[in-house]
Amino acid sequence: MSDRNEVRTQDERGLLAAMEDELRLLGALRATLGRMGEAARRADSDGIDDAIYASHRLMHTLAEAQRRRAALVEIGELRGGWSGRGAAIRAAMSRLLECGLAMDTEIRGRCAALERCITRPESA
Repeated sequence: MSDRNEVRTQDERGLLAAMEDELRLLGALRATLGRMGEAARRADSDGIDDAIYASHRLMHTLAEAQRRRAALVEIGELRGGWSGRGAAIRAAMSRLLECGLAMDTEIRGRCAALERCITRPESA
Protein backbone atom coordinates (compact mmCIF):
# COMPACT_ATOMS: atom_id res chain seq x y z
CA MET A 1 0.00 0.00 0.00
CA SER A 2 1.40 3.41 -0.91
CA ASP A 3 2.07 6.04 1.72
CA ARG A 4 -0.75 8.17 0.29
CA ASN A 5 -3.26 5.32 0.57
CA GLU A 6 -2.10 4.62 4.13
CA VAL A 7 -2.67 8.28 5.08
CA ARG A 8 -6.15 8.22 3.49
CA THR A 9 -6.98 5.04 5.42
CA GLN A 10 -5.77 6.61 8.67
CA ASP A 11 -7.83 9.74 7.91
CA GLU A 12 -10.91 7.56 7.35
CA ARG A 13 -10.36 5.59 10.56
CA GLY A 14 -9.90 8.80 12.52
CA LEU A 15 -13.05 10.34 11.08
CA LEU A 16 -15.07 7.18 11.70
CA ALA A 17 -13.86 7.08 15.32
CA ALA A 18 -14.80 10.74 15.78
CA MET A 19 -18.30 10.15 14.42
CA GLU A 20 -18.74 7.08 16.64
CA ASP A 21 -17.68 9.20 19.64
CA GLU A 22 -20.36 11.74 18.75
CA LEU A 23 -22.99 9.01 18.42
CA ARG A 24 -22.01 7.61 21.81
CA LEU A 25 -22.22 11.05 23.41
CA LEU A 26 -25.61 11.74 21.81
CA GLY A 27 -26.86 8.44 23.22
CA ALA A 28 -25.58 9.37 26.68
CA LEU A 29 -27.23 12.78 26.40
CA ARG A 30 -30.51 11.17 25.37
CA ALA A 31 -30.36 8.85 28.40
CA THR A 32 -29.59 11.80 30.68
CA LEU A 33 -32.54 13.75 29.32
CA GLY A 34 -34.70 10.71 30.01
CA ARG A 35 -33.49 10.65 33.62
CA MET A 36 -34.25 14.37 33.86
CA GLY A 37 -37.79 13.78 32.64
CA GLU A 38 -38.29 10.96 35.15
CA ALA A 39 -36.95 13.16 37.94
CA ALA A 40 -39.31 15.96 36.90
CA ARG A 41 -42.30 13.58 36.96
CA ARG A 42 -41.31 12.53 40.49
CA ALA A 43 -40.72 16.16 41.51
CA ASP A 44 -37.19 15.09 42.47
CA SER A 45 -35.23 18.34 42.50
CA ASP A 46 -31.92 16.59 43.32
CA GLY A 47 -32.42 14.24 40.37
CA ILE A 48 -33.20 17.19 38.11
CA ASP A 49 -30.08 19.04 39.30
CA ASP A 50 -27.92 15.95 38.76
CA ALA A 51 -29.29 15.48 35.24
CA ILE A 52 -28.80 19.17 34.40
CA TYR A 53 -25.18 18.98 35.56
CA ALA A 54 -24.58 15.75 33.60
CA SER A 55 -26.23 17.14 30.46
CA HIS A 56 -24.10 20.28 30.69
CA ARG A 57 -20.92 18.17 30.89
CA LEU A 58 -22.09 15.96 28.03
CA MET A 59 -22.93 18.93 25.80
CA HIS A 60 -19.49 20.42 26.46
CA THR A 61 -17.83 17.09 25.61
CA LEU A 62 -20.04 16.75 22.52
CA ALA A 63 -18.98 20.21 21.34
CA GLU A 64 -15.34 19.13 21.71
CA ALA A 65 -16.04 15.96 19.72
CA GLN A 66 -17.71 18.01 16.98
CA ARG A 67 -14.68 20.31 16.80
CA ARG A 68 -12.44 17.24 16.51
CA ARG A 69 -14.55 15.85 13.67
CA ALA A 70 -14.53 19.23 11.89
CA ALA A 71 -10.73 19.36 12.15
CA LEU A 72 -10.44 15.84 10.73
CA VAL A 73 -12.74 16.74 7.85
CA GLU A 74 -10.61 19.81 7.14
CA ILE A 75 -7.42 17.74 7.19
CA GLY A 76 -9.02 15.28 4.76
CA GLU A 77 -9.96 18.16 2.46
CA LEU A 78 -6.39 19.43 2.52
CA ARG A 79 -5.17 15.95 1.61
CA GLY A 80 -7.31 15.64 -1.48
CA GLY A 81 -10.89 15.63 -0.31
CA TRP A 82 -13.36 13.01 0.76
CA SER A 83 -14.92 12.16 -2.60
CA GLY A 84 -14.54 8.52 -3.46
CA ARG A 85 -14.05 7.58 0.17
CA GLY A 86 -15.62 4.47 1.60
CA ALA A 87 -19.23 3.68 2.23
CA ALA A 88 -18.45 3.41 5.95
CA ILE A 89 -17.99 7.19 6.19
CA ARG A 90 -21.26 7.84 4.36
CA ALA A 91 -23.07 5.35 6.59
CA ALA A 92 -21.61 6.84 9.78
CA MET A 93 -22.54 10.35 8.65
CA SER A 94 -26.05 9.17 7.89
CA ARG A 95 -26.37 7.63 11.39
CA LEU A 96 -25.02 10.82 12.95
CA LEU A 97 -27.50 12.99 11.05
CA GLU A 98 -30.42 10.69 11.90
CA CYS A 99 -29.45 10.70 15.57
CA GLY A 100 -29.07 14.49 15.56
CA LEU A 101 -32.51 14.96 14.01
CA ALA A 102 -34.07 12.55 16.52
CA MET A 103 -32.39 14.41 19.39
CA ASP A 104 -33.67 17.73 18.03
CA THR A 105 -37.24 16.41 17.99
CA GLU A 106 -36.88 14.90 21.46
CA ILE A 107 -35.38 18.05 22.95
CA ARG A 108 -38.11 20.23 21.46
CA GLY A 109 -40.73 17.95 22.99
CA ARG A 110 -39.03 17.96 26.39
CA CYS A 111 -38.71 21.75 26.32
CA ALA A 112 -42.42 22.07 25.58
CA ALA A 113 -43.26 19.70 28.44
CA LEU A 114 -41.01 21.59 30.87
CA GLU A 115 -42.53 24.88 29.77
CA ARG A 116 -46.00 23.47 30.50
CA CYS A 117 -44.80 22.34 33.95
CA ILE A 118 -43.53 25.83 34.68
CA THR A 119 -46.42 27.84 33.30
CA ARG A 120 -49.34 25.46 34.06
CA PRO A 121 -48.25 22.89 36.65
CA GLU A 122 -51.78 21.47 36.91
CA SER A 123 -51.80 20.48 33.20
CA ALA A 124 -48.41 18.72 33.17
